[in-house]
Amino acid sequence: MSGQGLYAIEKLDGENYVVWSVHMKSVLVHNDLWPIVSGRIVKSESATLAEKAEFDTRDEKALANLPEGKRAIGCKWVPGVKIGKDGYEELNALTKRVAELTERISIVEKELFPLQCGNKEQTSKIEELNVENTSLRTEAIKWRQLANALVEKSNWNHEEFKRLQAERESLAKLLTT
Repeated sequence: MSGQGLYAIEKLDGENYVVWSVHMKSVLVHNDLWPIVSGRIVKSESATLAEKAEFDTRDEKALANLPEGKRAIGCKWVPGVKIGKDGYEELNALTKRVAELTERISIVEKELFPLQCGNKEQTSKIEELNVENTSLRTEAIKWRQLANALVEKSNWNHEEFKRLQAERESLAKLLTT
């Protein structure tokens, strides 16, 4: 194994982050350094000097650069993952597609927000109009009852009306004499 190691990871170039991060995680997991990098293991203030020294050593290993020409292990446990250039191209294409869809979601959310605000305003207007409509219906019922009462009063017997007029005239004559 002269100069050739277990890890060969493509250089991070901004477009291959997903693949690069999977390979780096594989290397860190293989070397039992992932718990430190992920923050699951932290340096305890109450640890002994030996424990602190071991943590520092593992932390420094996690930060160390991998030797050139080293190759990552991993990704074999993920079903359907292509290994090699085709796998990187497909993964990068999918990463770009995810970025496009994320941007599209962001645009749609920006368009949706004013519509949601408008919907809330229209809903409150509808509620106000429903309250007003209920109030007007109640008022209409009161006026209908009053009109029915007046109609009943106006449906007196015609003979009764003539009698009352005659009585009024006779009272008027009595008062004038």
